[in-house]
Amino acid sequence: MSIFLNYAIETAVRIARIDPIDGLRLVERPVEIPMARIGFQPNQQSRAYARSSASFRSGVLSPSRPLVSWFALIGVLLPFYLAIYVGGARFPPGRIIFFFLLIPALVTLFSGGRRAVLSDAFAIAAAAWMVFATSYSGSAAGTTSAIAQALEFLSAYLTGRAFFLERPAVESFVKALRIVTIAIVALALVDTASGQFMIHNTVAGFMNVEPLSPQYRNGIVRATATLDHPILLGCFCAFAAAIFLYAERSAVLRIIFVGIALLGCLLTLSSAPFQGFAVVLGAYAYDRILARFPLRWVVLIAGLGGVLLLAFLLTNNPVGWVIRNLTLDPFTGYWRVMIWEIATAQIAKFPITGLFEPFNNEILDSTVDSVWLVVSLRYGIPMAALLFLVNISTFWFNGKRKVRNSDPYMNQLRTGFTLVLATFMFLGFTVHFWNYMWLFWSLCIGIRASLREQSFHRFRARAAKQSTLHARLDRPTSMI
Repeated sequence: MSIFLNYAIETAVRIARIDPIDGLRLVERPVEIPMARIGFQPNQQSRAYARSSASFRSGVLSPSRPLVSWFALIGVLLPFYLAIYVGGARFPPGRIIFFFLLIPALVTLFSGGRRAVLSDAFAIAAAAWMVFATSYSGSAAGTTSAIAQALEFLSAYLTGRAFFLERPAVESFVKALRIVTIAIVALALVDTASGQFMIHNTVAGFMNVEPLSPQYRNGIVRATATLDHPILLGCFCAFAAAIFLYAERSAVLRIIFVGIALLGCLLTLSSAPFQGFAVVLGAYAYDRILARFPLRWVVLIAGLGGVLLLAFLLTNNPVGWVIRNLTLDPFTGYWRVMIWEIATAQIAKFPITGLFEPFNNEILDSTVDSVWLVVSLRYGIPMAALLFLVNISTFWFNGKRKVRNSDPYMNQLRTGFTLVLATFMFLGFTVHFWNYMWLFWSLCIGIRASLREQSFHRFRARAAKQSTLHARLDRPTSMI
């Protein structure tokens, strides 16, 4: 046990780049303020800004951190059969990885120089509400599961917040995502070529457990690679496409990697990934065509809101109309409408704290194809509201718009991860995300929140430069 603890501490120090002698303090290099060389002293406010900016640059700006990027993404290539059981608790590979990264993430965040953002409060509140809601409902088994889900949600979020703050770290994440996407699409091709869930069958046979039953559509197997369901594989590829569209600076590389992601969506033969990819591609084209129009996103959101308003005003069952039009297979659409009707009746019985499984309903206990319905059923409507708020608070009412021109590439990445979160929320009406995809969602929320924090620091550094310039102009000069 002591050997394991020493290794964990050493790894945490290495990942967070902590000075092992001075403890939980980031190593800082002395930074000279060049203003002292040009004949004037900055005022007290500018000196405070300069010290803050220098401390942030020297101690907090993340290096590329390729190891963390691989740890964060490798879970998508590890099937759930590799889970470890401790007592009655189940630890899938993704959960283990993010639990391992939790301590280094906390060390990094609390080492000074970081700024909290609004989504931090909503993320903590969401995790706390999961535990409170199940504890209040009196389900012992549900409380244990809720604690695990709350910790994994918070661990993945804090990983994104701690380690993906600056450009080198996010670029490293994109590089790892390229390789992971290529690998998982290649494994999906193996499923399609073999006509079975080849990866699942192989790993399940090695672990001596029952594999997933393959799913077919039009006589073709719906590829799932290493994920838990074909829909999850396709959604992952759609989210990766959103990042590639904005992260790739070369048009050739953009076409190649977005094309690979599209192939992954096609191999799943699922309507949700097609819709997700269409949303991503449509939003990207809209953004490029109207790039000179600053209010383009406001107009888009207002237009979508108008469509939903008309659906509620002109149809007898607006939710059913929306869901039916979000699916390619009419049977699937009507099945999901039925699930929504049954689930909303169940939620109405326990609207505040929800009721953890079993729901004592044959349909709800077998499948619920919406992450918004699942969190409302388990933890009540407040949990769905908190999940919505933690997403939009990473990009809505961003403020400080002057910083948008500081680094065009980082501005692109902010838009890309915003599109990922918007697509997650959209697909969540007809898809339930669990295991690694739930973690990946939380990770992307954390990364987008870090990119927002990074824009605040950029604005602060610019304010320091402007303040010192004003001090120089205001200082009286002596006549010789």
